[in-house]
Amino acid sequence: MDAPPAPPPLPKIKTMMVGDGTLAGDMGFDPLQLADSPDKLAFYREAEVKHARLAMLAAFGWPVSEITNFGGLLNGDGRAPSLLNGGLGNVNGVYWGAVVALAVYWEKFGLDQQFGSKDVSKSPDYLPGMLGFDPLGADSQGMRAAEITNGRVAMMAIVQPQVCMVKFCARCPTLVAVVAWSVELLLAVALVAALVAVVWFLLWWRLVSSVPPRSSASTALAALFLPFWHSAQPVVVGATMPA
Repeated sequence: MDAPPAPPPLPKIKTMMVGDGTLAGDMGFDPLQLADSPDKLAFYREAEVKHARLAMLAAFGWPVSEITNFGGLLNGDGRAPSLLNGGLGNVNGVYWGAVVALAVYWEKFGLDQQFGSKDVSKSPDYLPGMLGFDPLGADSQGMRAAEITNGRVAMMAIVQPQVCMVKFCARCPTLVAVVAWSVELLLAVALVAALVAVVWFLLWWRLVSSVPPRSSASTALAALFLPFWHSAQPVVVGATMPA
């Protein structure tokens, strides 16, 4: 009697875990163990992708609105309308209606893809954030990684002026101010990185200088990554030197 056929494998969304590489941009970073099950991971990734896409739209649309002043909605000081800047009352109600309608449509489409419906059958290969919208046919693991990476950067970028608005001033900063702060931040990060690189190079050079000339190339290469370990155990390098 033949054995019964093996059951089909579960979809990835039911077996994925943090750090297994199923999701693009998965760095294995979950120190609080919030996504300790496939269902929780799917929930948090759905939320992350949605916020990332909204942040990318906001990070693009906000400076463009200040540069183009489309509709003549900028305040007298050149700032875009916002809750604290004021000016939201000047935006046409048709625009808000279109925004709400578009948001409801895409949210419904996403829920249909996630849970299945009579109109949209859930694909067994479905992963969080997949809406089936790919008019250019450019979907790939690399494009997915690029999307989530840029989305994470956009979320940080769009939060920066809001923090400034709450902590330092009563209005959203202009695009020029944000660019200036971003340049200052990049310069500070570059300076710290340069100092770390110089210190690391000096430690490596000091260590390599102490390695006997006849030692193997792998020993010298290891010295680049393990200077502190070697300084604590200097006899290890000598032990690998050929007689």
